[in-house]
Formats: sequence, C-alpha cells, structure tokens
Amino acid sequence: MTRRFVIKARSAPTEAAAFRAAVGQGPRVEFLVRILVDALFVAQGHRSDTVVHLVLERSQDFSRVVTFDGGVIGTLPGLTEAALVEAVAGPLDAARALPKDGSLRTDAGVEVRATSFEHFVKELAGAGPLYLLDRRGDDIEGLTDVPDPTFVLTDHTPLPRNTARWLRRLGAQPLALGPTTLFASQCVTLLHSRLDRAAGF
Repeated sequence: MTRRFVIKARSAPTEAAAFRAAVGQGPRVEFLVRILVDALFVAQGHRSDTVVHLVLERSQDFSRVVTFDGGVIGTLPGLTEAALVEAVAGPLDAARALPKDGSLRTDAGVEVRATSFEHFVKELAGAGPLYLLDRRGDDIEGLTDVPDPTFVLTDHTPLPRNTARWLRRLGAQPLALGPTTLFASQCVTLLHSRLDRAAGF
C-alpha cells in the first residue's frame, strides 16, 4: 500500500539557483518544502508508505519531477526550510543536463525525471485510484482505505480548468476537504488523517 501525492508547481523553477532564489519571492517554493514535511514526516520518524512527487514546470527545456519516496529515502540535511530547499535544489543541480524522459537518483534516494506533468500522471493513473482535490467533489468522509491512491494537488497556484478537465477524463475522482480553501500542506495532513482512520488505529 503506497500513498502518492503529486504536486503541480507551475511557477517553480527547475534550475537549482533559481529555485534557491525563489524562497519568499513570486514562485514561493517554500510551500513545496512544507508539503514534504507534512506528507513524509511524523514525530520521531517518517512514513515509509508515502511518496511525494514535486512537478516543477518553469523550465527552459523540460519539466522536472522530483520524487521523495519514504520507503527508500536516505539522510536529508535536516527539516528546516533552508535544508529542505537544498534537498530539492541539490538534485535539480545534478539533473540540469537530463535529456527528455531521462532520470537520475541521488545518494539520498531522491529521484529526478525530465518529463511533463501529463505524461507522468498518465503513468500513475494505472497504479491505483486517482483523486483530484475539488471543492465540488465528494466529501473526504467517504474516502475508504483504498489501495495505492494518488492525490493530485497544486501549490499556491490554482489548477488550470483545462488540466482539471483532462484529469477527470483520465478518471480522476473529485474529492472535497471542506468549504475552506487550504494550503496544499494542510490538505496532505487531512488526507493522511482520513486514510489512517479508515485503516484503523
């Protein structure tokens, strides 16, 4: 059983120096590292059943998918914002010359792929149920302990309507967390909580 979170980050740069420089600026990449903390880490440990895919799309060539797999992840430099920004930027630097559809894995177990959001999500769609967060979707309380779910979220940038329509055609089930628009990191926490409860204490 693996929980997957795909974060579409339209304005996040794929170039390492630009990613580092974007903290506190327009792209607001610090939202992404908060998602990493809330998705992967718990008190005195981490979730080995969870994978986070950050899809960074501001690129001069190809988007980059930076993957943190709780089942294989090695030592990270720390859980401070600066350390986690570097945990993303370092692999981006190593992957700067990746060709289209190329990939690499760092010593810490972080994988980087040069591929598009659409191509990547199509691959995941066959691995288990696909969910799209949508205020008009089904209430989260109806979510059961489903095998290998994939949840698609965005950072602070709203999902384009045509992308949402494409995801629904792909089979993504709209899922609502409540009437209030939340940060993606808060959404991840609520999804984990619901699935933990559905699986039983």
